[in-house]
Amino acid sequence: MGSRIDQPGVMTGIALLLIEFGLLAIGFMLMGRTGTVAGFLAGCFVNQLGAGMLLPTLLVWSMSILPFEVRGRGTGFWQSAFALGQWLSPLAVTFFSLRMGGLMKSFEMLSWMAAAGFIVALVAQRVAGRVAARG
Repeated sequence: MGSRIDQPGVMTGIALLLIEFGLLAIGFMLMGRTGTVAGFLAGCFVNQLGAGMLLPTLLVWSMSILPFEVRGRGTGFWQSAFALGQWLSPLAVTFFSLRMGGLMKSFEMLSWMAAAGFIVALVAQRVAGRVAARG
């Protein structure tokens, strides 16, 4: 059984990734560029909306490509990678803060990284469309 992320439907997984990475990028940029508490909180809301949507999309995608017999092991690996990412996140923010001139600049850097994820998803959508058109 193939991955369901690229199957036709109401909204494909790649389209979801575009929305989710877009929300992450917009949220991080708002957090990094705003000069007010209200603007920062709005950025946090947008960012976490994207992150909250991204997690189940990635989990379903990664589990759908695994054979049924190893999905439990795959879920364990996925959860371990997620926990490692949570542990590394403050280190990355601190690293960018020190190198880029402050915490707000680190959020801008994370925005550019999320925008790169958006571009990768956009390219994947175009490639998937061309492959599907060829039959």
